[in-house]
Amino acid sequence: MGPIVYTTVVIEGMLAFAALHYFLLWWRSRSDRVLLIFSLFSALVTVLIAVTVSLLTAASVESAQRALDLRTTFGVLAYPLLLWLVSEIASVPVSRMVKGLTAALIVVAIINVAGVRVNGTVIGLPRIQLPWGETLTLIERSNSNFLTVPVYALLLSVQW
Repeated sequence: MGPIVYTTVVIEGMLAFAALHYFLLWWRSRSDRVLLIFSLFSALVTVLIAVTVSLLTAASVESAQRALDLRTTFGVLAYPLLLWLVSEIASVPVSRMVKGLTAALIVVAIINVAGVRVNGTVIGLPRIQLPWGETLTLIERSNSNFLTVPVYALLLSVQW
């Protein structure tokens, strides 16, 4: 395990701890929704990091495709949680726009789980060696489908 993968796994562990810690804090009070939402967000990002490590170390096209599909599904679910977290922290009521983006991104996640590959199909796994000797797997993908541009537009609207 090289420094990039090792550092990523350490960050994953810290986020897993944060998810558990803030869930237990919420469990004791059951009144502060920020704690619960942050716990869920941390847990989701923990899964995203684990899937990203699987993608960086994939040995077969099948495992890379599975990791890419999981990363897409959990990735689009992280954005609505981030919106709800910011709304809670800022004490701003959740707007119809936030609810609409949440519903749209949940639909994208369901579509991806149903087998429509939003991020394309993995067709190759070239490996690169970094100057310090660590080898990482890149993914070559076929052209994405018609949903890719609208999904990226939705994700950019969350960041806007």
